[in-house]
Amino acid sequence: MTTIQKTNVHKRTAKSRLDKLFPNRTKYAEGISASVENRRKTSPFRVKYRPKVGNGFSKYFLTPQEADEYAMELTTQILRDGQNFQLSTSEKAAMVLWRNHRENRLATGKSSMTLDEAIQFAIQAEKDNDETVQYPLVSETFAQFFAYKEKEAAGKNTESALHNVKRFLADVDKCLNVLDSETRINELEKVETVQNIEEELYDTITGRDGGYPTKTTMNHYRRALNVLLNWSIKRELIAKNPIDLLPAITDEEPPRETYSPEELKNLLTLVYTSHPDYIPWLVLGSFCGVRSREIARMEWKDIHLEDKELMVPHMKTKTGEPRLVPLPDAAVAWLQYWFALGNKAEGFIVPAANTSRRIWTMGRWMETLKKEGFNWKRNALRHSFASYACAREMVYEQVASWLGNSPAVMAKHYRKAKGKKEANEWFSITPSVIETVQIKAMRKS
Repeated sequence: MTTIQKTNVHKRTAKSRLDKLFPNRTKYAEGISASVENRRKTSPFRVKYRPKVGNGFSKYFLTPQEADEYAMELTTQILRDGQNFQLSTSEKAAMVLWRNHRENRLATGKSSMTLDEAIQFAIQAEKDNDETVQYPLVSETFAQFFAYKEKEAAGKNTESALHNVKRFLADVDKCLNVLDSETRINELEKVETVQNIEEELYDTITGRDGGYPTKTTMNHYRRALNVLLNWSIKRELIAKNPIDLLPAITDEEPPRETYSPEELKNLLTLVYTSHPDYIPWLVLGSFCGVRSREIARMEWKDIHLEDKELMVPHMKTKTGEPRLVPLPDAAVAWLQYWFALGNKAEGFIVPAANTSRRIWTMGRWMETLKKEGFNWKRNALRHSFASYACAREMVYEQVASWLGNSPAVMAKHYRKAKGKKEANEWFSITPSVIETVQIKAMRKS
């Protein structure tokens, strides 16, 4: 009995303390709570929103007054939205149906999308899939194309024809190897897909002078891919060929956008404050140079935190070669912080059912960061890592092996791209640095 009384006293004391810190706490809308996170050195006052349906979020504040005010603003918004937006009977029934389905799956240890994720996925599926056409995999289409071209060459009955078609098909195959094994042929209708193929070819093909491939080489690969796409259109596998919409290939090398250490601080501050779920994805890109499509295939068992190593296994790399990448101290610090938040090293790095879904999830995260004001640049985290790693290590062959790139390309295009001082600053950005930045910002204000 004594133990029960002490427990009740403790609960009343904790409740009384929260009431003093957040005087409007009893007025918060359902799903909103405020608390104190003592483990955080800065911005320890947390407002958490967990709706019955969909994803919630948390925000942290330097003072309890700011947290309390934000919670009331959020309450007002939720109440206003509830008055202006009424669900029909069938919509409510659908929400209950989904909630029951999700709870049953989670109870049996299976993963399940939240309602808003399921709706987004359904919308995207309708956009990507034509109801009357079952799009085959790129690999299946290439197998048909391969057989067709070999038969066509055999009909010419010359050794040169067979030799030429063999080289041509190898070129097409090299273009398609950039794509995931799950990619369907209709993805090649998109300009961004073909642009991604050409950008990856720039990274993996070494020109005669040890740098990028020449304009002639890139046009050679573009023509090879163009033949496949036109062949696919004639067989009604796809509706259009996006190559006609691409700019002409020039002798100028493609731009390699990077971030400054200050920009990385801004990105990680945003994630630290509002999107801690993004940390593993951004850490592997910023401090290890791993491609997003490789991260989509990686599991937590590939990260060896105690040994400070990251293994990108053979079947998970774009080039088909295994890579052992060291985990810098900054990467270790961020991952340890992520675990300290209560997360576990289970399953895939990006939690989703399959590779396509994980790529889609990272795409949504990118869009969220853009909406919140961050200037997201394509492949800039990887290019930044390459630049700063070369400046710090000065051993281009070593950095090339971490990235899965050509040493000649690394030496030509990342040498002197960044200074050693900048590189040291990049690799020293840890959660404690972000906390210090926040403290200084609050003092100035």
